[in-house]
Parts: sequence; C-alpha cells; structure tokens
Amino acid sequence: MSANDDGFASRKFLVTMYGMTLGTVVTIGGALMTPPDGYWSALPALFILFAAGIGAYNWSNLRESQNGSAPK
Repeated sequence: MSANDDGFASRKFLVTMYGMTLGTVVTIGGALMTPPDGYWSALPALFILFAAGIGAYNWSNLRESQNGSAPK
C-alpha cells in the first residue's frame, strides 16, 4: 500500500486541510482582536469557511471518480 492509497496523504487533502487551518487561525485571531462580542460574530464566517473547504474537497472527489482524474 503506497502513501496515497489511504487518501490522507494526497496533495488535495493536504492543501484542503492547510487552507482550512490557515483560515481558522486568521478568523479566530481576528476575532480575538475585536471587542468582547467579536468572537461570537466571527463564528458564522468560520462555519462558511469549513463548509466551503469540505464542499470543494467532496466536489473534487466526485469529479475525480467521474473522469478518472481531479479537475485541473
């Protein structure tokens, strides 16, 4: 079994996780620098970030299964 067979070492997965982690750090970091209620107002943006990352990853997997390769 090679490193890419499990799906967790693929470039697509790593880029998605890196983007979601970086977005989380930026969103929470920005929320912590705002007034006290700023943290709670940043949560919808964080949820949208997660939904976009998960949706893009799943869409790419769907395209890959249909075409035999991920979209370029």
